[in-house]
Amino acid sequence: MSFVTQLLCEDDDPVDMPDLAQVESAVSKLDGNKCTMVVLRGDGPDVNLSIGGGSGGLYVVSLTYDNRRFLTLLNPTAQTGRISMVCGGQRGEFDAKKCAVRSVMLQAVRTFAATGERDVTLHWSRW
Repeated sequence: MSFVTQLLCEDDDPVDMPDLAQVESAVSKLDGNKCTMVVLRGDGPDVNLSIGGGSGGLYVVSLTYDNRRFLTLLNPTAQTGRISMVCGGQRGEFDAKKCAVRSVMLQAVRTFAATGERDVTLHWSRW
């Protein structure tokens, strides 16, 4: 059972009630160039997991349940510094600790798709 009610992938048409294969296919297209943002809408008007970037195998992942408070997936093994990446069509500078590697991003995506919740085994920061 998927808790994702809608999949948004930049210029593609929205996909209602996507299955896990569709979700994973969409995030696999993230390349930091042509495809730079995927949004998974959950069960609720303001519940979503956003995944941006993809260049160099790094992703910015944020989660909100109310569109006021946000959690960002962390990369606790990252070096200090900033990483330039395109998310949602705009280039930005991101703290390296907030740029998740692909395997961790996929774990967060799979958990959200299956449960509608964040993966508590991963590191998250509030902002």
